[in-house]
Amino acid sequence: MELVQEFPRLDPIPLPAPVWLFKTLEVVTVSLHFVAVQLLLSGLIVGTIWAWAARKRHTPLLAEASGAVARLLPIVMIYVINLGVPPLLFAQVLYGRALYTSSVLVGAFWISVILLLMIVYSLLYVIASRAERGEGWGWIGLLAFLVAAKIALIYSSNMTLMLRPQVWAEMYRADPHGLHMNPGDPTVWPRWLYMVVGSVTVGGAGLLLLSLSRRMGEETVHTGMPVFEHGVFSNQVIRCSTRPNVSVTRASPSWSVVSLATICPGT
Repeated sequence: MELVQEFPRLDPIPLPAPVWLFKTLEVVTVSLHFVAVQLLLSGLIVGTIWAWAARKRHTPLLAEASGAVARLLPIVMIYVINLGVPPLLFAQVLYGRALYTSSVLVGAFWISVILLLMIVYSLLYVIASRAERGEGWGWIGLLAFLVAAKIALIYSSNMTLMLRPQVWAEMYRADPHGLHMNPGDPTVWPRWLYMVVGSVTVGGAGLLLLSLSRRMGEETVHTGMPVFEHGVFSNQVIRCSTRPNVSVTRASPSWSVVSLATICPGT
């Protein structure tokens, strides 16, 4: 607890604008970023399932729907990256010393995010290309989802570690090379799982919008509503089955759905 008491209350470098402005911009931009991330994850989940089902059942309608989703994924990734930069910068301005410290403590994983993003981006273009040629891409979609989910876990770990200055010194003494994640924090996995499962809800809403804006047929309509409903139900199960002090998160499907129409490609 000594570290908490010694942590400076004020930043010696003055802010170039009022604190409320930075906090407002942080909330707005990070909410939009969460929507883009959840659209990407849900697109990979639904699109991959459709791609597998189309190959197994030889269903042209599913193949067409999965191809439509696959061609949008690289565009969604653009939003993920571009909407992810502003909230990170605002967080550095507001909580720079805490964020920099936690980033150093998980440095190896934090730096690996750049490589992992490049891998996901490349896989998305491979998926779109194979879908355009009518080739299967289910396993590639699964790999892209796992890598993207790993990035989300790294971010969840770092952003919760910056809130725990009392463990920084112990972590650095244990390993000064940044090879540890956020040990002993019970909030990391629930926060991560809540956001990943929340992507199913956003994905269902995205499918409904996609069916309206691009006239993709009945498959997206018939799938979108059940996906949305199952996502909401699963999220509530996670929230209710987790301790209140663990399940709290800054983003929820309600934020995501409200912001969805703003950045949904093609709407």
